[in-house]
Amino acid sequence: MKPSLQFLLPIVWIMLVTPAAAADGEKAPAPQTGAAPALSALALQKLDPQLLLALKKMRGQPPFDQPTKVVPDIPITDGTRALIDVEVTSVEALLKHLPTIGAAVAQSPDSTRIVRAMIPLDQLEALVARGDVKSLVPAKLSVIRGIKLAPTPAAPEAAKASR
Repeated sequence: MKPSLQFLLPIVWIMLVTPAAAADGEKAPAPQTGAAPALSALALQKLDPQLLLALKKMRGQPPFDQPTKVVPDIPITDGTRALIDVEVTSVEALLKHLPTIGAAVAQSPDSTRIVRAMIPLDQLEALVARGDVKSLVPAKLSVIRGIKLAPTPAAPEAAKASR
């Protein structure tokens, strides 16, 4: 079966026009190398420095483009996912979105403005692009134990004996 001419015309036109535009003095698109794109300015503003470091490591960007002893300080990870606290303006909207990107929601320390979830690192830049996301930081678990200190009642006999 032969492909239709209508299908081939746009492809042929693109092949012919792209080199012609470069010959006219316009810049041709840069060839795609295997390198990952640089992090966006928004990611640099909203992501914690340790999460930025983890993204650079995942992408093989400096300082991870050569042997190094630098390690991102993210307390809880699971493969390519990390436990992250996301500060948001709309908790409900983010809670609906997280399962669609492969994140698992966990109990939050402040459910009115923070969502805690195990989030794939390759989804962090997409999250910071959302308007309702203020910041992303690695979650730090803390153990809070309720200790009640009550005064011990003095025995009446001991109080009388000391007089």
